Amino acid sequence: MASPTDALRQKEAASSVPLQSAALQIDQRLVDHAKNILGPAPIDDSTKADLWDHFHDSKSSADLAGRLASLPVPNELKHQLFTAKKLNDPVPTHTDNVITAITRMNQMPKAMLDLVERFPNVLRAFTSVKE
Repeated sequence: MASPTDALRQKEAASSVPLQSAALQIDQRLVDHAKNILGPAPIDDSTKADLWDHFHDSKSSADLAGRLASLPVPNELKHQLFTAKKLNDPVPTHTDNVITAITRMNQMPKAMLDLVERFPNVLRAFTSVKE
């Protein structure tokens, strides 16, 4: 009879993934996309360093877009960095969506809010989160 340790080793051996395909399974949020994008870019190293700092210092893709707007680099490079940063943007939770809906309701004029509260489907359309 095989010991539990032997059974565990056999299970690990059966489920082991080849090294090359394991690399493909890395969570994309953990990859340094800025390094991969800026490496072959045709710009000087100090500009690459500034762009890398902006990429990692920004909290979201919207923040990065604001930082990149005034920099004299090709728009294609800006777009690649922005797209890569979007991979790290936090996904809004249900609580975030509720807070957004309440904020929108607070911004409505009182007369309109009184009117749409009588029609829940209309209120839902006014306060739904747009992506």
